[in-house]
Parts: sequence; structure tokens; C-alpha cells
Amino acid sequence: MAPEMLQGIEQRIKQRETALKHPLQTTPVATHAPHGNIPNTPLAASTIAFLLAEEKALIGFFGTDYVRYQQRVGTKIPFVP
Repeated sequence: MAPEMLQGIEQRIKQRETALKHPLQTTPVATHAPHGNIPNTPLAASTIAFLLAEEKALIGFFGTDYVRYQQRVGTKIPFVP
């Protein structure tokens, strides 16, 4: 990379480091107030998608045995039967 490009990247990294308290901070930086949505929505959505895909894989592997087990136990995740 060109030296000026590296300086630009380093400058942007320093700006982000000073703006955030922690590198993995997910606090929104927008100026509008939240409307009661789930915090960190991308993480919540990806977790739910992963769990639903896992359920589908288990059904594919174990078949009707897992479906009966699933009906008996449930997922213990809100809004996911």
C-alpha cells in the first residue's frame, strides 16, 4: 500500500478508537432515540436465524423422532415455537 493510504487508514482507526469506549461496542451512534426495538438487532437476527437453521438440520437428520421431541420440549426462545 502507498504510505499516504496507510496514514489515512491509521487516522481512521484512531478516530474510531477515540469515538468508542470498547472495540466491540454496539451502541448506536445515530442522533435519534430508539423506538423500543431489540438492542443489537443484527446480532439477535443472526442468532435466531442460526437456531432456526439448526432446528431444520436436526429435523433432516433425526426425522419424525426429532419432531416429536421438539413438540414435547419447545425451544425456550421467546417468539420461536
